[in-house]
Amino acid sequence: MTTATHLRRILGKESTKTGPELYKEVKGRATSTLPAQMRTGHCGLNYYLYRFKKVESAECEACGYEKETVEHFPVECPGFWEERCELRRKAGVGRMKIAILLGDSEAIGATMEYISKTKRFKKQVE
Repeated sequence: MTTATHLRRILGKESTKTGPELYKEVKGRATSTLPAQMRTGHCGLNYYLYRFKKVESAECEACGYEKETVEHFPVECPGFWEERCELRRKAGVGRMKIAILLGDSEAIGATMEYISKTKRFKKQVE
Protein backbone atom coordinates (compact mmCIF):
# COMPACT_ATOMS: atom_id res chain seq x y z
CA MET A 1 0.00 0.00 0.00
CA THR A 2 1.36 3.42 -0.88
CA THR A 3 1.31 6.22 1.65
CA ALA A 4 0.74 9.94 1.30
CA THR A 5 -0.91 9.50 -2.10
CA HIS A 6 -3.05 12.58 -1.67
CA LEU A 7 -0.15 14.73 -0.58
CA ARG A 8 2.10 13.59 -3.44
CA ARG A 9 -0.67 14.32 -5.92
CA ILE A 10 -1.02 17.84 -4.52
CA LEU A 11 2.68 18.61 -4.19
CA GLY A 12 3.43 17.45 -7.71
CA LYS A 13 1.48 20.34 -9.23
CA GLU A 14 3.02 23.58 -10.39
CA SER A 15 2.53 26.62 -8.11
CA THR A 16 1.46 24.45 -5.18
CA LYS A 17 2.86 25.72 -1.92
CA THR A 18 4.12 23.44 0.81
CA GLY A 19 4.22 23.36 4.60
CA PRO A 20 5.17 26.62 6.30
CA GLU A 21 5.16 28.50 2.99
CA LEU A 22 1.45 27.75 2.62
CA TYR A 23 0.33 27.83 6.25
CA LYS A 24 1.91 31.23 6.97
CA GLU A 25 -0.50 32.70 4.40
CA VAL A 26 -3.55 30.95 5.89
CA LYS A 27 -5.23 32.58 8.88
CA GLY A 28 -6.63 30.69 11.82
CA ARG A 29 -5.98 27.27 13.32
CA ALA A 30 -9.01 25.56 11.73
CA THR A 31 -8.13 27.07 8.37
CA SER A 32 -4.68 25.50 8.49
CA THR A 33 -5.45 22.27 10.37
CA LEU A 34 -8.31 20.94 8.28
CA PRO A 35 -6.61 21.52 4.89
CA ALA A 36 -3.48 19.82 6.29
CA GLN A 37 -5.58 16.81 7.27
CA MET A 38 -7.30 16.75 3.90
CA ARG A 39 -3.98 17.08 2.06
CA THR A 40 -2.82 13.85 3.67
CA GLY A 41 -6.21 12.15 3.42
CA HIS A 42 -6.34 11.79 7.23
CA CYS A 43 -9.54 13.67 7.91
CA GLY A 44 -13.08 13.12 9.13
CA LEU A 45 -14.48 11.85 5.84
CA ASN A 46 -16.13 8.43 5.95
CA TYR A 47 -13.60 6.68 3.71
CA TYR A 48 -10.85 7.41 6.23
CA LEU A 49 -12.99 6.87 9.35
CA TYR A 50 -14.24 3.51 8.06
CA ARG A 51 -10.68 2.18 7.96
CA PHE A 52 -10.54 2.61 11.75
CA LYS A 53 -14.08 1.37 12.35
CA LYS A 54 -15.23 4.81 13.54
CA VAL A 55 -18.20 4.70 11.15
CA GLU A 56 -20.20 1.79 9.76
CA SER A 57 -19.62 2.60 6.10
CA ALA A 58 -17.21 4.47 3.82
CA GLU A 59 -20.25 5.70 1.89
CA CYS A 60 -20.95 9.39 1.38
CA GLU A 61 -24.00 10.28 3.45
CA ALA A 62 -24.86 13.23 1.20
CA CYS A 63 -25.23 11.27 -2.05
CA GLY A 64 -24.71 7.56 -1.35
CA TYR A 65 -21.50 7.21 -3.37
CA GLU A 66 -19.49 4.21 -2.13
CA LYS A 67 -16.41 6.19 -0.97
CA GLU A 68 -16.51 9.62 0.65
CA THR A 69 -12.94 10.65 -0.18
CA VAL A 70 -11.02 13.91 -0.26
CA GLU A 71 -11.56 14.09 -4.03
CA HIS A 72 -15.25 13.19 -3.87
CA PHE A 73 -16.29 15.67 -1.17
CA PRO A 74 -15.35 19.02 -2.78
CA VAL A 75 -15.12 18.09 -6.47
CA GLU A 76 -17.73 15.41 -7.24
CA CYS A 77 -20.47 15.03 -4.60
CA PRO A 78 -23.90 15.92 -6.04
CA GLY A 79 -25.20 16.28 -2.49
CA PHE A 80 -23.34 19.59 -2.20
CA TRP A 81 -24.02 20.89 -5.70
CA GLU A 82 -25.11 24.40 -4.67
CA GLU A 83 -22.16 24.85 -2.33
CA ARG A 84 -19.79 23.58 -5.04
CA CYS A 85 -21.17 26.12 -7.55
CA GLU A 86 -20.16 28.86 -5.12
CA LEU A 87 -16.73 27.24 -4.62
CA ARG A 88 -16.27 27.03 -8.40
CA ARG A 89 -17.20 30.70 -8.76
CA LYS A 90 -14.71 31.77 -6.07
CA ALA A 91 -11.85 29.38 -6.91
CA GLY A 92 -12.31 29.50 -10.68
CA VAL A 93 -13.80 26.98 -13.09
CA GLY A 94 -10.46 25.63 -14.26
CA ARG A 95 -9.16 25.47 -10.69
CA MET A 96 -11.53 22.80 -9.35
CA LYS A 97 -8.74 20.33 -8.67
CA ILE A 98 -7.69 19.00 -5.28
CA ALA A 99 -4.12 20.19 -5.81
CA ILE A 100 -5.36 23.76 -6.22
CA LEU A 101 -8.21 23.67 -3.70
CA LEU A 102 -5.84 22.44 -0.98
CA GLY A 103 -2.52 23.80 -2.24
CA ASP A 104 -3.16 27.41 -3.18
CA SER A 105 -3.55 29.93 -0.32
CA GLU A 106 -6.30 31.85 -2.14
CA ALA A 107 -8.21 28.70 -3.06
CA ILE A 108 -7.96 27.36 0.50
CA GLY A 109 -10.06 30.30 1.68
CA ALA A 110 -12.78 29.38 -0.82
CA THR A 111 -12.44 25.70 0.13
CA MET A 112 -12.87 26.52 3.81
CA GLU A 113 -16.01 28.52 3.00
CA TYR A 114 -17.30 25.50 1.07
CA ILE A 115 -16.59 23.21 4.03
CA SER A 116 -18.31 25.62 6.40
CA LYS A 117 -21.41 25.86 4.18
CA THR A 118 -21.70 22.08 3.83
CA LYS A 119 -21.39 21.64 7.62
CA ARG A 120 -19.65 18.36 6.85
CA PHE A 121 -16.85 18.99 9.37
CA LYS A 122 -19.00 20.99 11.76
CA LYS A 123 -17.54 19.44 14.93
CA GLN A 124 -13.97 19.83 13.65
CA VAL A 125 -14.24 23.44 12.48
CA GLU A 126 -16.01 24.95 15.49
